[in-house]
Amino acid sequence: MKNLPFNKRVFLIAGLLCFIFSSAQTRFGITQNQKSTTIPFQLINNLIVIPVEVNGTSLSFILDTGVSKPILFNLNDKDSIQINNITPISIRGLGSDRPVEALQSMGNTFELKGLYNPSQELFVVLDESIDFSPRLGMTIHGIIGYDLFKDFIVEVNYSRKRLKFHNRATYKAKKCKKCEEIPLTLFKKKPYVDTKVVIENKEEVQAHLLVDTGSSDAVWLFKNEEKNINVPKKRYTDFLGKGLGGSIYGERAKLTYLNLAGNKLHGAKVAFPDSITTQLMRTNFKRNGSVGGEVLKRFNLVYDYQGGTLRFKKNGNFKKPFQYNMSGIEIEYQGNRLIKEITSALTRIPERSDKAGGEITVHFRDVMRLSQVPNFKVVDLRKGSPADFAGLQEGDIIIKVNNKPTYQYNLQEVTSMLQGKAGKKIRLLVERNGVRMRFDLVLKSLI
Repeated sequence: MKNLPFNKRVFLIAGLLCFIFSSAQTRFGITQNQKSTTIPFQLINNLIVIPVEVNGTSLSFILDTGVSKPILFNLNDKDSIQINNITPISIRGLGSDRPVEALQSMGNTFELKGLYNPSQELFVVLDESIDFSPRLGMTIHGIIGYDLFKDFIVEVNYSRKRLKFHNRATYKAKKCKKCEEIPLTLFKKKPYVDTKVVIENKEEVQAHLLVDTGSSDAVWLFKNEEKNINVPKKRYTDFLGKGLGGSIYGERAKLTYLNLAGNKLHGAKVAFPDSITTQLMRTNFKRNGSVGGEVLKRFNLVYDYQGGTLRFKKNGNFKKPFQYNMSGIEIEYQGNRLIKEITSALTRIPERSDKAGGEITVHFRDVMRLSQVPNFKVVDLRKGSPADFAGLQEGDIIIKVNNKPTYQYNLQEVTSMLQGKAGKKIRLLVERNGVRMRFDLVLKSLI
């Protein structure tokens, strides 16, 4: 059974069949024997999003160094894509200790700008509820990592929002006085670096961290009393993110600093995930946590998986403050709604009178236009937060923030409006069960 159209019938048929595949794989190559190729990306909530063609269909992928094989999800009948040579399997994802049903597929063509792989293995998650798109405000179809990094020297330029893949045989590193280079080790096809952290102004503690471009957060640490990795006294319980298994919760706090390649990031955000999540993440017994996009975006990076190095250079994001959710509101893009807009339209311009000083009369009429605009819905509300005390509820649709209509902005911009320094006043107009309500809240730091 090959070259199946991807729809619900595939799932029913595939559940009855099992295939045995060869372990041989074809790797990504740079087309036309070029020395390098450059791919622009979008930076959405600290995550790198790139276009990838899978079997001729253009999809959006998160570049995630925390995954070994590409994973597809959030596909429906509208996505006309075929997948080849399938067999049903189970995979385990963060957010739950239960396995997730999936399909393993071999022999798929993957193409990016200047990169091509004619025989790529991938996994397709069958759970239709797994969808990261609402949290990012754009459609995301999958994640890809190791297979794009393993055979190239990969530059990630967060300043210019571009990736550059270099042929290893012809690559020559540029001289860089302001660059730092540290060892990069691989374990189960995932990259790790050694760092130092200071918690509550105590001494520096060694931390072996996964370099995780698929995490939008700053730093995650696993509690470990023996290594003096403990949750600070000033902390609060919060939603940390979403994995293939569902929502992830834990405790948030602030580091005195993170020391990464000699660069100290003072006041870096840190999260301590719950015990179930920690157990699932501990495939590497040496691992103490991860460093994510909110830290990585402060550098321009060069990954060399085969050479075992990671090169750093600070960029313009380095000194930007870490963003904390002081409002307690988590929002998602939840479809569209209709709004009425009244505009004035020019209907007629009479001819000018022949008499000197003749007047021109201009006529306007009101025109009503119906427009579809995005809904931004409150999907999680931290107990005891300013938003909770103000009276907001999960399910509220945010219409305006400080008198600015939210439909004029994207999800990241609306989220940014809800953040800021302690003491910032925020006025919200929300819609609840068809009724519009106003709320005022003042941001408050819990750490």
